[in-house]
Amino acid sequence: MSRASPKQQFDCPTCRELAQGKLRAHVRPGKQALVANHGARLTVEADCSVNIDKGLQPVRKPNEELKVFDYLVVSSETCDAHFVEVHPASSTGEVDVLIRKKAGTEQLMRRAGVEVRGEWHWLVDGEGRVNFKAGDKYGLRLRDAKIRQPQRTLKIP
Repeated sequence: MSRASPKQQFDCPTCRELAQGKLRAHVRPGKQALVANHGARLTVEADCSVNIDKGLQPVRKPNEELKVFDYLVVSSETCDAHFVEVHPASSTGEVDVLIRKKAGTEQLMRRAGVEVRGEWHWLVDGEGRVNFKAGDKYGLRLRDAKIRQPQRTLKIP
């Protein structure tokens, strides 16, 4: 995998900022930061991507157990940031897990000096069932947390 460096040229300001900050060792061109089978289910022309779970390790405090989203992907077309979590949606309890992961991601990103702005996406892992709907209380909790409803494939403009 090629690594971004401060000299790496990205088109989007967000990617240039990330390549200069504390996550720089994990900023990759395109979708290169994504695990292959995850990237295959995500349609986007990406300027850069970051495995934020790995990238945020250095800013964790000893024995801190905050969970975070898997990836940050920046669209080449819009330069918008998209946080992506690949996670099963097989039980309603997973909604709370995603909400906690979003909060953990926001906390550690701020600690890393990264402005947290963007859309939050849930990419369903595997072929399991999604056991709630957008209009039920679990779907509404996701909406209120500003996390998009779970999807098996994701298309980002």
